[in-house]
Amino acid sequence: MVASPACSSIRPGIVMNLRSLVASACILFTAGLLSGEEPEESDIKHSLRIQVLLVESPGKLDEESRRQLSGPAEKVMSALSKLEREEKAAIINHVDMTVLEECESMLQIGESVAIRTGTVRLGSGREQTSYQDVNTGTIVQLKSKVSGQQVLVDLDFSKSTVQPRGEQDEAPQGTSQLTHQTTFQIKDGNALAVGGMMQQSDDQRTEFLFVVAADILESSSVQVMKFQSSSRPPIRAGMAMAPRGRGPSSGRPSQEEIRKRMGSFAETMFDRADVNKDGVISKDEVAKLGPRNYRAEPPVTKDQYVEWMTSKLAAGQRGISGRGSATSGVGRPTAPPQDRRGASDNNEEKSKTEPETKEQEAADTDNK
Repeated sequence: MVASPACSSIRPGIVMNLRSLVASACILFTAGLLSGEEPEESDIKHSLRIQVLLVESPGKLDEESRRQLSGPAEKVMSALSKLEREEKAAIINHVDMTVLEECESMLQIGESVAIRTGTVRLGSGREQTSYQDVNTGTIVQLKSKVSGQQVLVDLDFSKSTVQPRGEQDEAPQGTSQLTHQTTFQIKDGNALAVGGMMQQSDDQRTEFLFVVAADILESSSVQVMKFQSSSRPPIRAGMAMAPRGRGPSSGRPSQEEIRKRMGSFAETMFDRADVNKDGVISKDEVAKLGPRNYRAEPPVTKDQYVEWMTSKLAAGQRGISGRGSATSGVGRPTAPPQDRRGASDNNEEKSKTEPETKEQEAADTDNK
């Protein structure tokens, strides 16, 4: 069958139209890719709120309590508060930081502490305790990255403390180091128990747990950095920066609030040291109070210890503000003051004695 001339003349037009459509589609597709209509999410950096908590428990937590330390951040924080009220756990450090993803962040807080290194015998035969200053504190380093609703966190936590010794224990002191390095992934708005350790010392078992919470923030969120620690009263760190002769800056807690905080802290220390829970610190339990330079002879009641701690803080504050000298014994013990008189003192006494001797000789001559 022979095709008609009309059909032969249509075919080239159809082919050209198809080619035109394909070319137009390619052009439009390429233009869409180059137009930049879709957001480039790789260029967007998120702000994150990261919380790192070091939790201490006087014994191993039960499985139910451990399960409550992972999940929505609000529920985990509520569970930790409940454990503190029940005296099953205590938050030793609470670091709260706002960081930018893919940027390294660090928070460090510490102090220089004098530790006992030994005893030396002087030429006079008297023994003197020697001390050395060491740096202690907490360092938190982290780096994070957001992937959808997941947050990848690279955490490096380090904490150093002075090993407690009793007042009667003359053995050299040392420092203890706690370090935890880990990388983990956590969902936005959740908290996670990322590690732990059980420690045995003397007849006491202690468990340490690390809990981390992560939140992806909006761009308008206020960036903050906060550190809380129950190892010592937070007011001392702020007061140490006050100029000499002046009180703490405005915004500081009142004296009554400071005494309340110190009293609460002292009660916590007392309860931890009171192993048999009889309300009295015996001779065997004094060392568990830590190096507090507490010289009262056991037994010690809770009221006595709280009163001593609050009065020590008041004395220390007077010394810092310039209104008086600190006599609380917070610093290193010193040897009793010796009767040391220099050459100027001896010359002064000699000059006072010589005129008296000459007057006496003159009086004796007149009598003769």
